[in-house]
Amino acid sequence: MKKKSFLIFGFAILLLSQIFAIQKDPCAPKDVCCEEYTDTYAFSYPKDIGLACPRNFYVNGEFLYMRAQEEGLEYAIYNSGETNINPRPLENGLIYGFSTGSDDWEFNPGFRTSLGFYTSKNFLNIEIAWTYLRIKNDTAVSGKLYSFFLMIGENDRISDRAISAQERWSGDHNILDLKVGKPFHVSRFFILDPFFGVRSTWIDQNMTFRYSRLESERMVKPIASNDFWGIGLRAGFKSEVILAKGFNIFASFSSSMLYGRFDVKQAADSFDSSFDYNFSQDFYMSIRNFENTLGISWGSFFDKNRYFISLSAAYEFHHWMNQNRLKMFLDDTAPMMIGSLNFGDLMYDGFAFKLQFDF
Repeated sequence: MKKKSFLIFGFAILLLSQIFAIQKDPCAPKDVCCEEYTDTYAFSYPKDIGLACPRNFYVNGEFLYMRAQEEGLEYAIYNSGETNINPRPLENGLIYGFSTGSDDWEFNPGFRTSLGFYTSKNFLNIEIAWTYLRIKNDTAVSGKLYSFFLMIGENDRISDRAISAQERWSGDHNILDLKVGKPFHVSRFFILDPFFGVRSTWIDQNMTFRYSRLESERMVKPIASNDFWGIGLRAGFKSEVILAKGFNIFASFSSSMLYGRFDVKQAADSFDSSFDYNFSQDFYMSIRNFENTLGISWGSFFDKNRYFISLSAAYEFHHWMNQNRLKMFLDDTAPMMIGSLNFGDLMYDGFAFKLQFDF
């Protein structure tokens, strides 16, 4: 009786395993000249797009159209009072700058290129990618203004009042990624790709401010550079849902922790040297980075299934924490001392259009 019960129990387990096992798509094209992956009854089998005689390589290029934004780029405050006394410390007034509801954020072109391959034994995906993002924004305002980036003293109470103020924020952002992942089918129509790797970045930012003085209308020009280089670890995942007729939708998320060096320089050049200053600061610290993507893709085979080409369109978000390290001058009680230190985040959002070639 016990032996019979054991056989019945074993048969039930075998039946359940066959019911819930995920098989490969029976309509997928067969590889006519290479050995096929045979573990078709595994719960999660590796991603295989079905190329005939695959070399397991792919290359892609992306056109990026991204909008850069950064906190802490306010550069002037408007004072509606009629007093000639400089309102320091600055407390009241309408603040002007990129990060206070400004409409001056601009989309700029960039690109990303990647080269990757799949190992033949354990189906790991190894990829190296280079991303370039461009920063260029301009804004200007006029009126009864007080500057945030001019160093003043007790004898200069009204001399930093301006009739116009301008700011140009420009720069270049390069990202180099090396990642290792293992994409696999959670089901026939859902693919999950967890990955980890190494990320390095170079962020070069330049700020130019121009203030025209009220009493003489002569220009004072503070300039600044805020550069960062870092390297660290990155981890994340990509999910993909297979639709009909070659269409897929996908989403991804990743996070990085990088350790690197900041190089910050600020200086002012005025017509009579009364506002001149020049200082710099170098230091090391860790920063965090987050990014996520949502998009749709379409792909098709050609040349007897030997090659696969795909097109995708996505919207991306990138968040780099504590990138703005510029110092403002908000108080004249100690004129040679730094009034404020910004820890503004750098952010990108925009479109990514990709062409990929698998062979």
